[in-house]
Amino acid sequence: MARPRKAPDAHVPTDENREIVRTLYAAGIPLDRIANRLCISHPTLSHHYKPELDHCLDNMIGALANNLYQDAINGDKKDREFWLKTRGRFAYHKPPEEVIRDNLNTSLLEDIKASLVKQEK
Repeated sequence: MARPRKAPDAHVPTDENREIVRTLYAAGIPLDRIANRLCISHPTLSHHYKPELDHCLDNMIGALANNLYQDAINGDKKDREFWLKTRGRFAYHKPPEEVIRDNLNTSLLEDIKASLVKQEK
């Protein structure tokens, strides 16, 4: 009679391994490489670390967005403008008089260039 196969030792996740999974996954490391780092299979990784894999990117993006928001609140002009454009749907539009002035300046410059070219000939 054949001996039954001995089951491999069951993997037990640790806090340290959970942190490794969160960090590597958020950095964009493929799951196969993360599993190799922990010396487990891809299915074992997916089974034991599902919460980390499901939520770590959202947590990282949330932390970065919070830092950006805090910088904007504390007076960083570029962060404030970025936040308003992306989250506040803010867009800067030139008043009509600025558009007219820009158009006049452009046509005036073109006229000056044309007259200089004529003078050179």
